[in-house]
Amino acid sequence: MTSQKAARFTPRVRRSLEEFLSSDVCRERGMRLDELHGFLTALICNPELVMPSVWVPLVWGGGESGFESEEQLAATVDSLMLLYNDISRRLAEGSSRFEPILATPSGTGEPENLARGWCRGFMRGAGLQIDLWAEEIATRIEHLMFPIMALASNEDNEEYAMIHEEPRLFVGLADRLPDIAVALYDFWRRERDPCLDETAVERARAEKPGRNDPCPCGSGKKYKRCCGSSRN
Repeated sequence: MTSQKAARFTPRVRRSLEEFLSSDVCRERGMRLDELHGFLTALICNPELVMPSVWVPLVWGGGESGFESEEQLAATVDSLMLLYNDISRRLAEGSSRFEPILATPSGTGEPENLARGWCRGFMRGAGLQIDLWAEEIATRIEHLMFPIMALASNEDNEEYAMIHEEPRLFVGLADRLPDIAVALYDFWRRERDPCLDETAVERARAEKPGRNDPCPCGSGKKYKRCCGSSRN
């Protein structure tokens, strides 16, 4: 019988998964750990369940996997499910327990967008049910998705030019990701089950700032002059 301790996403399991993601099996189309973490976070937040048979092959790029044996494949899937369950548990516990896995700093000391991979993974996971996300992104959860879309964007994306022109804003936006992820998780839980206790659902909700409120990215500017300006 598997013990409760063995069923956790431990540092040893994380190292094993990182080794797999950097192996030949994943080739160039596989995900890095930060992208995978964002991808799984979106799957857990998604309006409807996405079956593992759909998303698991996407981790290594789809197609023929190149696994050496059935045992290697089974061990890899077990590690993926341990991470999936760990993320699910932490989202349910709240933003104080949830922490995105971001890229490793380059060591230059300059501001860096370490959250790009995580946010791109999240967008990819949400993209599996984009027809259900699209209307809400344009209305009720626009303020929650803006930081994720901005951090996932390329430098030449004019819609998010202000963010890329001030790289220090990357840090402020990335710091909001735990609250945002939990708020999105709560939002879709409430959509699936309107009878959920409202107090529990609202515990970690990231409220939309007013136009004259300080921008939550940490720039010190008013929201309408900072991250909110590109939404007008």
